[in-house]
Amino acid sequence: MNIDKHVLKNSKKEIIRKIITSAVIKAEVLILPIFWSKVITDVTDGNYQAAYINVVVCLGIILVYWLSEYINQIVFYKLYNKIYFDLTKTAINGISHNSLFSLSRFSLSEYLNILGSDVDVIASYYTNLIARIFCLVEMLVIYYYFFQVNFYMFLVGAIISIIGAVIFLFLRKKTSKNNLIRKENLDVKTGYNHEFYTGIRDIKAFNLFEKISNRLFSGTKNFLDSNAKYNVSFNGDKFFIVCLIDIVKYIMMFYGVYLISTGKMVVGTLVVIYSYYGKIVDNFGIVSTLNVEKCNLNVSKTRYNKIFEYANYNDEADIDTHDFNGKVEFKNVLYGYKNDPTLKEFNLEISANSLTTIVGSYDSGYNGIYELLLKMNRQHYGTIMIDDIDIKNIKNDVYYDTVALVTPNPFFFNLSVKDNLLIVNGDESEIIKMCEELGIYDEIKALPNGFDTIVNDNINSELKSMLAIARVLLKKTKIIIISDLLFELDQHDFDLVLKYLKKMSKNHTIIILGRELGTCDLSDKVVVLDRNEIKEIGTNDELIKNRGFYYNNFYNYSNKKEK
Repeated sequence: MNIDKHVLKNSKKEIIRKIITSAVIKAEVLILPIFWSKVITDVTDGNYQAAYINVVVCLGIILVYWLSEYINQIVFYKLYNKIYFDLTKTAINGISHNSLFSLSRFSLSEYLNILGSDVDVIASYYTNLIARIFCLVEMLVIYYYFFQVNFYMFLVGAIISIIGAVIFLFLRKKTSKNNLIRKENLDVKTGYNHEFYTGIRDIKAFNLFEKISNRLFSGTKNFLDSNAKYNVSFNGDKFFIVCLIDIVKYIMMFYGVYLISTGKMVVGTLVVIYSYYGKIVDNFGIVSTLNVEKCNLNVSKTRYNKIFEYANYNDEADIDTHDFNGKVEFKNVLYGYKNDPTLKEFNLEISANSLTTIVGSYDSGYNGIYELLLKMNRQHYGTIMIDDIDIKNIKNDVYYDTVALVTPNPFFFNLSVKDNLLIVNGDESEIIKMCEELGIYDEIKALPNGFDTIVNDNINSELKSMLAIARVLLKKTKIIIISDLLFELDQHDFDLVLKYLKKMSKNHTIIILGRELGTCDLSDKVVVLDRNEIKEIGTNDELIKNRGFYYNNFYNYSNKKEK
């Protein structure tokens, strides 16, 4: 992603406003010493009336300056907020277009820091860049003034500035390296903090506080050490250069006094030179910061762009219709690691408006079916189609209104029961009806706050599983995939849900994935997987009658277990 183009394109108005306010402020900063020098010169010459007038002019400039600074703050944060929000929005969109495999390159802490500190670095850099550029312009104007006043003062000022700039450029590589180490240690520290918080129950249960906290303290210390090294290194270099310029300033004052004593300069001019040298010192600190910020920017841009490295925006998609029948087909699909595939030369057709159960051991490859159908990852080759249309040609917004999935350990947002269901279906009456159909309405009403109870650990796992099923059914997608979750329900809930799914299969394609056989009796088709390949396909009765792989490894085994 070209961040420079992205920022310029989306923030034109805010950038123009920032340019105007920065230009006005710098003009006032340069003009004020000129008028103040006139006050000094007028007082020295005994022209007090002119001095009074110039003091009033200085007062007016100061008032306008502080008003400009106030407006500049407003403009600054409007620009910063605009860039920060756009970068965050673009990154989140990029994350949603990554496969699970490409997302596995990120740790949670790295992801959080990219959307936190790295986005802040990028937004801050571009927001501050305009003011930094005007600092450079201000320095050029000051050097031009020196050139007009005295060539030697100009020459010394120019030489010392060039020396400072060269030193900073020379040290830039070291600064970037230190910053990268600091960022990596921050990722580790954030990861340890997250791990400590999410795992606190097990940490207490196994009395691991000392061991885990020591790990966290070690990560914190490493970050603090690298952060200190980065800042001390950078500030030490900056202090050295600024100190050198400050020393040169007083040497120039000494030279200025000499010029005044010989009648070659007036006192007011020396006041302007003193003020302008102070600006050079200030600006050099700012420019040196720009150099470091540029190094930090490059690190943050590299980390930020990692999000878009393997993002698939489905640009080739052209199908934008919702009118799907629900037929699903895998043709010659190879998925997973090539030398140890999850699905190998996989061919399967699932009829529209049917209930299909796909059974197999945990490592048989059935997880690959829903991963591919949810576009979580991509196959090496082969085609996956819905109604004879390659799913890569279906726009994502349309596709995800067609296919939905529920798995064990479903994720719920930190919202109430009602709001977690409203997210997928905004009709509250349909939510009530679905909960009644699934027999969980009374159980939800019995919660501490009923439907307004926050979904957390206080809600038992059985109810969470039923809420997950309710949520996917409320989505009303044409194709519904349920992986393993059904088999975690008690018999009453299992029978109730299965009965409802069978009724839905008249108008929806229902695919149930798992290791148990409880759904096979009512399924229109049973697909048996083993070692990433299809062993048998048929109805439950047909497969039992055949007495093949299904009968010997699933049905017969299950009956023996029950006995």
